[in-house]
Amino acid sequence: MAWRRERLRVLYLTCHLPFPAHSGGRLRDAELIRQLAEHVDVHLFVVSKTYEQDRAHEAEAVRHCASVSILPASRPVDSDTAPEKVRRHRCPGMRALIAAELAATDFDVVHVEGYYLMQHVPRDCGVPVFLGTQNVEYLLEEQRCLLAAAEPSPSDRRVEETAWSQADACGAVSLDDLLHIKARLPDAVVRWTPDGADHVRREVHVADPLPRLGPGPRVLYLANFGYEPSADAARVLCDRIWPAILSRVPEANLVLTGANPPGWLVAAASRRPGITVTGPVESVGPHLAAADVFLAPLRIGGGVKVKILEALAAGCAVVTTPIGAQGLPDEARAAMVVAEDDQGTIDGTVRLLRSEEQRRSLEAATREAVRSLPGWGQASRLLRDGWLAMLDRVRTKAEDGQLCASAG
Repeated sequence: MAWRRERLRVLYLTCHLPFPAHSGGRLRDAELIRQLAEHVDVHLFVVSKTYEQDRAHEAEAVRHCASVSILPASRPVDSDTAPEKVRRHRCPGMRALIAAELAATDFDVVHVEGYYLMQHVPRDCGVPVFLGTQNVEYLLEEQRCLLAAAEPSPSDRRVEETAWSQADACGAVSLDDLLHIKARLPDAVVRWTPDGADHVRREVHVADPLPRLGPGPRVLYLANFGYEPSADAARVLCDRIWPAILSRVPEANLVLTGANPPGWLVAAASRRPGITVTGPVESVGPHLAAADVFLAPLRIGGGVKVKILEALAAGCAVVTTPIGAQGLPDEARAAMVVAEDDQGTIDGTVRLLRSEEQRRSLEAATREAVRSLPGWGQASRLLRDGWLAMLDRVRTKAEDGQLCASAG
C-alpha cells in the first residue's frame, strides 16, 4: 500500500446511493463526497434497500466518484437473529465484490458508513478501516424499547461495540457519541466527523411551489418519513401536539414536508384540519423560508439531526426536544426552544405563533448561533484528516513491529 499519495484512493461503503439527497444520511454522504472529490478518488460501494431507485440515479453519483457499484440488499429472514440493522443490510455478493476489489486495487482507506456494513469487509483486509458512526444505533433501539415498555436485546450493543473495536479508527458525528464510544472502549481511536449546515444557505432555490394554505401562521416539520424516528415524531405531532396547538391558534397551518410519507400519515392529514403533507421537494429552502416555526418533537434519535441543522441555517425559530437538540453546541441550543414534554412543546410553539416579537428575537439568535456550526468544507477536511491520521498511526505501528522483529 502506498502511503500518503497525493490523491487518496478510498473504498467508501454506504447503505444507500447518496443521490438524490432526500434524507439526512444521503445528504451527509453526498455533501462529503462532493467536497472530497477534489483530493480523493472515491470508489462508492452501495448496499441498497431501494435498488431500482438507486440504479436510476447512478449517473449522478458517477459524476463525483471514481467508480460506483450498487448491489441490492437481501430480504431479511426470520431465522436470522442478528440485530435488525445488520439483517436489513445482508448482501451475499458485496463481501465477495469488496474482497475482489481489495485484491485488484491499491486502496489507501476503507471507509464504512455504519457498523452494520462491517459484515461486508473481510477481517485483516490489509487496508486500514475507518468506521463512520452517524448514531450509536443501540442507544436508539433502547429509546424505542423504553417507549414501548420492551426489553432491548443485549446482542445489539455487543455487535455494534465489536464493530467499533475491529475498525482501525472510528468517526462520530456528535461529540456526545464520541465520548460514549470512548467510555465504552477506552482504547478506541475516535475522531469528530461532523455534519455541515451551509448547504441550505448556498442552495439554488428552484421553482418548487409552496402549498396553498390559509392566511394563518405556518408550522413546518421537515423529515424523511421513511426513517422510524422521524415517522414517530410525525405521529406524536399529528395525534397529540397539533390538536392542542390548533385549539389555541385555530388559524395555524402545519406542513409536513419530505420523502416517503407513509399512508397512515397522509390519511391522518386528510382527517385533521390544518395539516398538509407535501411529499418530497426539490429544494427545502423555500419551505424553510416560509415557515414561522420549525417544530420537531423527536423522541428517538442520536448524533446530530440534519433537519435541525437545516432549520438553524435557514434562520428559523425552532421548537424541539432534548433528543432534537442532541450533539449541538451550547450556542445553538440556546437559540432554540427545547421542551422536555408535550406540554412544553405546545406552549413554546403557541407562544411563538402568537408573538411576532418573540419569534423575530429567536430567529436573530438562530442566525448568530449558525456561526458556531461547521460547514461541509470543514466537515470533509475533518474526515480526510481522520483518514490521514489513521494511515500515519497504522504505518508507525507497522514500522515499530518490523523493528521489534529485527531486534528479536
